[in-house]
Amino acid sequence: MIVLGIAAVMGPAHAQSVNEIVCRARNADSRNEFLRMSYAYTRTQTTSEVGAAGKPASKHSTRDDVQRLAGDVYLLRMEKDGKPVAAADAGHDREKFNQALKEYEALPESLRQAKIAKALRDRAEIITAVANAFQFTLAGEDLIAGDATWKLDLAPKADYQGKYSFLRSVRAVVWISKKDYHWVSAKAETVDAIWFGFLLARFASGLQVLLENTTVDNEVSQPARIVYGNVSARFGLIKTFSGEREIVYGNHRKSPRRPVTVAIDDPCPLPQ
Repeated sequence: MIVLGIAAVMGPAHAQSVNEIVCRARNADSRNEFLRMSYAYTRTQTTSEVGAAGKPASKHSTRDDVQRLAGDVYLLRMEKDGKPVAAADAGHDREKFNQALKEYEALPESLRQAKIAKALRDRAEIITAVANAFQFTLAGEDLIAGDATWKLDLAPKADYQGKYSFLRSVRAVVWISKKDYHWVSAKAETVDAIWFGFLLARFASGLQVLLENTTVDNEVSQPARIVYGNVSARFGLIKTFSGEREIVYGNHRKSPRRPVTVAIDDPCPLPQ
């Protein structure tokens, strides 16, 4: 569901159209994604389920260390429900990642460049889908955590027929930084039920998503928090879930990797 908040370099002094803001944000996202590949972080996920009459039914949490190798993401389990995971499980995750890292570092630079370029193309595909699925309207300007931003309303295009067709059932608001065109925050809500897969997962209307980013090392925008609220879902023919899930990210730090130089193409060329 992260695509709900993605449609989110220095800013020029002249007034800009909403299309130019969105275009520059798309290009900034590609450059930012490349920088993000050099970072690791922790992820704490808390799931709260409610039962009949909205009463709390259960609450579970996991904490993982997240490592990235180009477009591949590795989760190293740390805690479950506030307790350290079994040493064997943690060791298995670490061994798997170390082996992948060894193989990745042994690749010639040309192959590592190719893996990174593919990951950037995949990311740009999602960004482009969001840009094509919505009508953007400049709704004002806000100051968020000291960051001057543009506030953009996203209304779904009824005739959108792309890969992510569920976006026709989503309305959203994003805040784009005036400084570097990174998206600072986003809110989205489903206005109709949405399906994933062939009857594999159904989410009722009213699902709410909040995404917040933070700047790390004064160079890269990183996820800070994602909240899925008012979730009412059915998985398959039997399993259901009602409740909320919060994901908090922290301990962002650069990973000791051999640097790779990659030419980054702007997915949205600006007119000259």
